[in-house]
Amino acid sequence: LPAAVIGRMERAMDLSAAESAHVFGLSATTRKRYRSTPKRRLDSVASDRIVRVASAVAEAVTVFGDEAKAIAWFKTPSPALGEERPVDLVSSDPGAKLVRDELLRIRYGHWA
Repeated sequence: LPAAVIGRMERAMDLSAAESAHVFGLSATTRKRYRSTPKRRLDSVASDRIVRVASAVAEAVTVFGDEAKAIAWFKTPSPALGEERPVDLVSSDPGAKLVRDELLRIRYGHWA
């Protein structure tokens, strides 16, 4: 993916620089370098994480029917996720699975 996608994701999800670096698995220096050269290509690990996050956000938008509500949910601690924020979990495969499972429970009304 082009590095410019980092800035677009940060704006769409209202992520701070520190949140962005954490969510996308980048050091602060690497994030800054990618942001300063938007035509540069991301490595495969960063690309995979961004696709994983974007996919989860798209699922949340479908569930909540509104992008702002989906982003607010991502940034709010969830009792079903051990009081973790979905945005803090979604960057890893196991965390993304937990987030997707929670979205399925919300979508189909299974709160337990």
